[in-house]
Parts: sequence; C-alpha cells; structure tokens
Amino acid sequence: MRKHFEGSDPLFGGDHKLGLGDLFFDSSSSIDSFNFFPDPDVPSQVTLQVHATTTSTSPTSHLVNSTSSITDVDYHWDGITFAQSGGYYPPDNALAAGAYIVITAENDAIQFATLQGTAAQTESLNTFFSPVLSSGYFLTDPRVLYDATHHQFVVAVDEVSNTLNSSYVLLAVSKSDLTTTSLSSANWLFEAVSTTYTLNGLTTWSDQPLVAVDGHNIYISTNQFTPSSSGTFQGTAVTILDDGLYSGSSSAVLSTKNYAAPSYQTAEIVGGGTYYGEYLVSNTHNSLSIFESLNGASTSPVTVSLDNIDFGNGSYSVSQYGTKYKLDAGDGRITSAAYDSVNQKLYVVFEGQPHNTPATPSVEWVQLDMTTFNASGGTTAPTVLHSGNLNSLLPTTGATAGAATFNGSVAVDANGDVLFNFNVSGSHMYPADYFTFWKGAGGATSSTMPSLATPIDYHDSVAAYIDPGRDPVARWGDYSTATFDPAHANGFYISNEFDNGKSFIYSSWGTSVDHVLV
Repeated sequence: MRKHFEGSDPLFGGDHKLGLGDLFFDSSSSIDSFNFFPDPDVPSQVTLQVHATTTSTSPTSHLVNSTSSITDVDYHWDGITFAQSGGYYPPDNALAAGAYIVITAENDAIQFATLQGTAAQTESLNTFFSPVLSSGYFLTDPRVLYDATHHQFVVAVDEVSNTLNSSYVLLAVSKSDLTTTSLSSANWLFEAVSTTYTLNGLTTWSDQPLVAVDGHNIYISTNQFTPSSSGTFQGTAVTILDDGLYSGSSSAVLSTKNYAAPSYQTAEIVGGGTYYGEYLVSNTHNSLSIFESLNGASTSPVTVSLDNIDFGNGSYSVSQYGTKYKLDAGDGRITSAAYDSVNQKLYVVFEGQPHNTPATPSVEWVQLDMTTFNASGGTTAPTVLHSGNLNSLLPTTGATAGAATFNGSVAVDANGDVLFNFNVSGSHMYPADYFTFWKGAGGATSSTMPSLATPIDYHDSVAAYIDPGRDPVARWGDYSTATFDPAHANGFYISNEFDNGKSFIYSSWGTSVDHVLV
C-alpha cells in the first residue's frame, strides 16, 4: 500500500535501515480477490550528525506555524521532529490526551507534554521500551491510546526481528493517569506479546499494528507477512488480550483469529454493561468488511457496498510546489475509524480517487448507521448514510487549486461532532496540515445534508519534502491522528506531519499538535 525506499542513494550515503522495495500480491492466490493488498512497510533510517539541528532558509511570515492564531484552535505547538527521531522516516504519527498530559510518538521517539504543549520531555522508543526490548529487533509503527475507563495510557509498538522472521507487539500501560511529563519507567508496566503466527501453513511476522482499548480488553490488528523483505501478505491477525497489565500482572491472550482481508482498523465501542467492544473494518475496494469483537468473541464479517467511491487502482501520489518529487497517497487501508456510541454512527476514512477525471486522490469518508447491525448481533450489514471526499471542500482557486487531500484521520467528540484531520498538497503549494468538522453529525439521517466546515490550515510546510532516499514518490505519514478530548465535550486533539526545513543534508519532517474546540 505504500512506496518503499529501494536501496542506498550514493548522493546521501548508506545506513538506510531495512529498505524494502515495492512488493505485489500474486493475483493467482486464493486468499482474497482484493486488489490492494499491503506491502511490508518498515521505516528507513539515515545517519544524522550528533545534535543535528533543523534549518530553513524559506521566509516564514506567510506560514501557519506554532505561533499563529488559528480559528477553533485553543493550543498549538510543534512536536517531535526528524532529528529527535534519530533520522527515521516516515514518522508514523501517534497521539493521545489524558486529564493532565499529552503523549505523542513517532519512529523512533516518544514525547510527553502538558495539555498546552509545555514542559515537553522526549526520548527514544528503544529507551522507553528497554524493560522488554529484544536484542536483534527494531521498532516501528508506535500507537498511543488513552483508556478513559481505567484513566491510564497505553503505548504500543511493533518489534520485528532484523531478519524479518518473527515479531512482537510491545505494550506499556501507565500505572495511573499521569500528572507530569516525567519519562520515568517506574510509572509504567510493560509486556511483550508474540505476533509470530502461522497463516496458510507459513510462519509470518506482524506489520502496521492497529491497537485499541475498550475499558475491558486490548485489541491488536496486524498485517502478517512471510519472512524476508520479499515476504507476501498472508492475512490479518486479530489478537485480543484481557486487562491484566493494568493491575500489575500480565495481559493474557483471550483469542487470536485470522482474516483474509487486510488491515482491519479498530473503532472503540464505549459505554457500560455490555456496551463495549470494538468494531473492526477493512477497505476491500468500493466496499467495506466489518465485524464486531467483544470480550474475545467476534462476529463473522459482513460486506457493505460503497458503490464506485474509488475509481483508481491504488497507485496514488500528490504533487508539491516547485519540484518533480511527489508524496505518496496510495494507502488503501482504513487509516482511521471512530464510533459515536450515543448515536450509533461509525466513521471511516481512507485514500482513494473520487472521480475518473481528474485523477487526483482524496481522503474519502463514510458515515455508517450501525443501528441494524447492532440490533441483529452483527449479522445485518450497517447502512451507509453519507459519504464524500475532502477534495470537494477545498477552494478551487489560489494555492489549493487542483490540490489533493491525503493522510486522513477521524474522531468523534462527546457531543456527536465529527472532525477530519488531513494533509493538503498540490502544484501551487507545499504540503500543509488541515482539519474540518461537522457539528451535530451524530443526529444525521439519510435526508440530512452533510455540513462540513471550510477546511482550516493549522500548519504549513516551509519547503517541498524529498525523503532521504530521494524516492520519486516520497514516503509520508503513514498516519495522522485525531482523538477526542476527555476533558471537553466539544474538544479534539490532532497531529500531523509537515516539512520543517533541513536537518544536516536531508529534508526534515516535523509534527504539529493542536487542541481544537468546535
């Protein structure tokens, strides 16, 4: 699903960690008929000078940056950078907010800050997970969650052997609702969960873990690949654990089940009594595969037709101002999902091509009514209430003329408002971070006209981004993050990537973190 760095570039030198070439699914396989199977997607790394700093010669007076005043944004700060990561790309964004602090993570760094972005403390993920780190393994794809039931944070990361033949998902659960930005490991409980599974008679390792909590259990969805950099996708493994780690013991595996469709994204079902669990949803190209998991038991997947929402073939990229180098926008996964438990509405986002012409990719969004699905115990497919693409919201003149939207995420607040977080880039602009929202989306019916706000730019790049491998289609993302604010019924926290200049000789990425009140 992603473009991958192929080999070492003599202009920039070596030390590119585990650069994987593009891999293609064998259409003769009987696993599934889906055309957009994922590729192994591990980060690359370049050598940075010790204490590398980021420099930019671009004028910044016109840029939306960390000192700008932005509509609907309460607090706004710059987070983890390429230099702080130790030279990894792409960043693989993750974020969660608790009652007192915000935790963000990227490849290979984690940062704790106050709710206003102050007193930030940063360290490597290798240091953070050192109590359970294995020798001969590397870390990728961090995720950060806040369990509002336990009032504890959960941090997860994929740990893959350097030989790409075995894997774990490392978990860290905070002992309390952290009140300071201290990095002390004494505040955390750690566990390593094996994700080396046999699928279709073959040993597989996990990639791109999607992790969720529902106040009762921990859910891990992973794409499974055969060993080596030429490995092929074998299916999705969904691992469900109990909450033992929260109380100081260990989390036992309740169940593990395999699915043919790729990248089942999680969406927490919140509430008391039996009203918890997770929806898991996969993009199967112009349709969705969805099932419910509760306390270790799962329903069978059902299919939801999306008609011709995606006219392309998955090979999407977006332009940047002033360069031939493009950014990848071909992530066929459901990159984010969020559930409004009060109104029984599920939202998903993914990248697609909304029209035959122009062939400009966009973040596509879908609103599903889960009422009949829930009432049937998961045997009746949910109803598509509304769908759309975020390109249609952009002004058609000026910098955004002909621009694409990509790298999307979605969240729902306690009032039933929905927010979409995404990137915008095109031939007239550098990549930038945007959001839009739909107030009162939870009350929508089939006759409601969706009312999304004009997209708001919350951070611009200072230059076009060219990844250290100088790939014609640069690696970007792989994620942005949007999450609800547990302290404000109309609040969200969002984070995304931007180009912040150069670190040493490389294009450098930065991350923006914002608190939004709609």
